Amino acid sequence: MPILGYGEDALTLHAVMRDLPSIFHHLGDDSDPEKALVFCRPSFGRGSSAPVGTPRSEFGECDAIIGTPRAVYVVDTAH
Repeated sequence: MPILGYGEDALTLHAVMRDLPSIFHHLGDDSDPEKALVFCRPSFGRGSSAPVGTPRSEFGECDAIIGTPRAVYVVDTAH
């Protein structure tokens, strides 16, 4: 199935779908890529629309989170 995309979201999706073993190699993580947990484009909210005084997330947005038995990686893709 072809997937069309652009920018960092498409680069991130391509990398985690096609190159996870290479990513793990560069990170020095010998975990099995088939057992990794990958979240693409997780959103923790920007908080700008919440009323003042309302608890809100200020963490921002990363492009992916990859979890392995060895570590959790927060991914920010540059293009």
